[in-house]
Amino acid sequence: MPELFQIVGAILRDVSQARFMSDLYSRQISFAYERDSLLRRFPVPRGEIQEVEFQLPFIVTGVRIDRDRHQSRNAAIGGIFDDYSLRIVRAGLLPVQEAFQAMTKDLPQEQNPKRAVADRFNTHILSDDYRTTLYGRLLRYLNEHAEELLSKKDVGPFDTPTAMSVVKRVMSEVGNEPDVVAFRTQFGSLDDAFSQAEKGIESEIKQMADATSQALNKYPDYAVDVDIDPNVLKDNAALSSYIKVKAVVKNYHWSKTDVDSKDMRNLRTLVAE
Repeated sequence: MPELFQIVGAILRDVSQARFMSDLYSRQISFAYERDSLLRRFPVPRGEIQEVEFQLPFIVTGVRIDRDRHQSRNAAIGGIFDDYSLRIVRAGLLPVQEAFQAMTKDLPQEQNPKRAVADRFNTHILSDDYRTTLYGRLLRYLNEHAEELLSKKDVGPFDTPTAMSVVKRVMSEVGNEPDVVAFRTQFGSLDDAFSQAEKGIESEIKQMADATSQALNKYPDYAVDVDIDPNVLKDNAALSSYIKVKAVVKNYHWSKTDVDSKDMRNLRTLVAE
């Protein structure tokens, strides 16, 4: 039994295909216009489809959970990853920031070697740009490895240990940044801060795992099976449903954007009229 989206999509596809066939015909007759001394003075006819509106009658034969479609689930999980990536980075950097403030609170404002090291640490490790970089790196990892993280049933719906190991590795890389090493040399150990950061990160990842696990079952995608057979519709008029679809056909042109310096080939892109 076909699904509703397949029928509507097929109709919209056919509208575009009709325009394509019309353009092919215009191309064909354009050569005849070019060869004829009189027709050459006339514009080549070309049919345009500005918009199409149709009403589709159908009967719903069934609504079921589609096990192969995950758009709603993926959108929900993507939002969770986005939110918790920021929270995880904040949990990791907040103890480090607090330790930095405590260790530099009595530092004189005049320039000296220790002040220079503290300023570099503050403008790099504690900067908005660095936090954004860590956030983007974590979010990219979660999105690119979502299926892998959600497929290991032996550790639960979300693979918390793997995610935690990756984040710990990133935190280790932060601890080995030259500005962090220089700060430790001048001001002392940051081990307690990084240890506290690890605990905060682990707590956030566990919360993210719980939220992700709930989203797996909370946002299923449904398939709507329909029948558009005229005989079935005629015999079940009271059960028929209707959907009105308005389609707009937009035109695009190939436009030259650049030239490949290696082979002098024109680079083009589609641009809307």
